[in-house]
Amino acid sequence: MSKTQPNLNTKWTRKASPDKREDLEKLIRNSTIVLSRLKDIVEEDLVEMDKVSLSDYESPSWSHKQAHENGKKEYARQLLTLLSFLEQRK
Repeated sequence: MSKTQPNLNTKWTRKASPDKREDLEKLIRNSTIVLSRLKDIVEEDLVEMDKVSLSDYESPSWSHKQAHENGKKEYARQLLTLLSFLEQRK
C-alpha cells in the first residue's frame, strides 16, 4: 500500500525551471527536520506576538504599532500555510 504525498504549496516550486522542479520538491519534502523546527519557531513567535501590554496603548502611535504587529502575524500565518504539508505527513 503506497502512501500519498502531502500537498505541497505551489509557491515552493513556482519559479523553478521545469527540469529542476521535481528535484526541488524532493529536497523540500526531505527537509522535514529543518522545516519542522522552522514551523515550531514561527508558532512560538505567534504566541509571543499575541501578548499585548497595556502600556503599548499609552503611546500616541499605538495604532501604527498595532498595524505593524498585525502585518507580522499575517506573514507568520502565511509561512505556516507553506509549511502545512508537514502536518499532513502525520
